[in-house]
Amino acid sequence: MPDADGFGEHQLGAIAYVTPVPALAFLLFEPYRGNRFIRFHSYQCLFLTFAAIVLGAVTGIISIFHLLEGLLSNAFQIALLLMWALAAYRAWQGEEFRLPVIGAFAARHAYE
Repeated sequence: MPDADGFGEHQLGAIAYVTPVPALAFLLFEPYRGNRFIRFHSYQCLFLTFAAIVLGAVTGIISIFHLLEGLLSNAFQIALLLMWALAAYRAWQGEEFRLPVIGAFAARHAYE
C-alpha cells in the first residue's frame, strides 16, 4: 500500500540501497524509522557500505604490494555491486533478503 508520498514500503526499501543517504534518512525520520522492513534494508545498506569501505582499504593495501595486480580489488567491487543490486531488487519485490553475515547484523539492529 503506497504511503502519502506515493511509495510503498517495498519501493522505499529498494531506495535505501541507492546510496547511504536515503538509508540514514529512513533511520532518522518518522514514519520510516518505525517500519521494520524499511529499517532492515536501511541497516543492511549501511553495513554493506561499511564492508565496501573496509574491503576497499584492504585490497588497496594489498595492491600496493603488487599482489594480484588489482584483480582481487576488481573482483570484490563486482561482487559488492551484484550484492547491492540483488538486495535492492529483492526489497522491491517485498522480500527481506539477508546478505551473508551482513543480513544477520541488519536484522538484529532492525528488530531491536
